[in-house]
Amino acid sequence: MKSTDFEIRTASLSADEKKLTGYAVKWNSRSQLLWGEFIETFAPYAFKNSLGKETDVRCLFEHDVTNLLGRTASSTLQLAEDETGLRFALTPP
Repeated sequence: MKSTDFEIRTASLSADEKKLTGYAVKWNSRSQLLWGEFIETFAPYAFKNSLGKETDVRCLFEHDVTNLLGRTASSTLQLAEDETGLRFALTPP
């Protein structure tokens, strides 16, 4: 089983300055075995067509629609592709 690397940084922030940033997906990186059935790998710029549309992408806690953390329609979630992967910036509630 593949382990996942995390980098955690902290800083002194006021309540108005909270923001999470990182990569939701890194290109050509294999996932762990999912549900005992398959492994995911994303090709570079796999989200190009979806990000170019006026789609309201939502960031949810544990895939639960009642636990909304941010969304692109309200600009509390920003998504962008670069040479590393799909980068996100989230301003949680």
